[in-house]
Parts: sequence; structure tokens; C-alpha cells
Amino acid sequence: ARAPNGGECGISPGGGTALSTEFEYACSRWSADSLPLKYSFGTHSGSAFAKLDAAWSPPVYLGKFKFRLDAGSWACGAKVIDAAGAITVSAYTSFLSVVSAGDSEDDASAALDSVMEGLGFLGDGGGVMHLTSSVVQGFSTGTGARRRLLASSAAFRMRSRRMLLRAVVT
Repeated sequence: ARAPNGGECGISPGGGTALSTEFEYACSRWSADSLPLKYSFGTHSGSAFAKLDAAWSPPVYLGKFKFRLDAGSWACGAKVIDAAGAITVSAYTSFLSVVSAGDSEDDASAALDSVMEGLGFLGDGGGVMHLTSSVVQGFSTGTGARRRLLASSAAFRMRSRRMLLRAVVT
């Protein structure tokens, strides 16, 4: 049996503002002998895609995924999975830097709270996981250095858990 092949994936838009720009990573023209296909979408900070360290969405039948990210440079990739379980990882897509949402810690905290609340309300567990992961990945690259205190706080961890639980339960 033939593993998924022949398709492509891309990101839109190519850059934006942290926490407010909604990115869409979409895959098309994939085929395989064992249908239907599922897609899992991953993001990783930096210009190279590290599939083992990426934050992956749960597999879905829809070939696109919408998400928001923290400030920094990001790369995306997709796992295309056929009904027999064969997996093909797409070529990764690098895109432009996501610029900061505000100059102050209060601006960043307010923007993060607003986005997390909205994602939780919509039941978007994948979105909550990707956003939380993008904040955490920023720590190792230095792009999120000014948010270290925010994310290391118990309040941030509790907000993330509450939003994730709300998204999963609804």
C-alpha cells in the first residue's frame, strides 16, 4: 500500500502580531491507497522544523488548522496519516517572525488572557495547546524572555489548565 503522498501544505498569512493574528496551515492534494486521510499539524519555534520537539494538534479529517502564536520565528509541518496508519511528514514551512503584541508585560498578559479565554470558550483544545506551547518554546529561544516570569507563575499554569480542561470537556 502506498503511504500518503503527492500533496502540499502552506501557511497563511506569512507573518503577523503575537496572540492576535490567526494563522491557517492547510494541506491539499494528498492521496493514499487507504482512505480517509487524517492530518496533525505541528509548530516549532525557529526557522527549522524539529518534528520531535514540535507541538502537534490531535489528528483531524479536515486538512487545515487555525491557531495563534507568541512572538518569535516559527516553522510548521503536518503529519498526513492514512486509514492503515501510514504516516508521511510534509516538508516544513518557515514563515516570518510574529511581532510582539505590546511593549509592556501588562499588555502581553491581557492579550494572552483574552485569547486563552476565547479558545477555551470555543472548546478549542488544540488551539489552547498550541498557544501554550508557543509561549513555552519562546523560553528556550530567548524570544519570550520578557514573559518568563508570566509563564513561570502559578497563575499562568492554572489559566492554561483551566482553559484546556474547559476546551476538552465542552
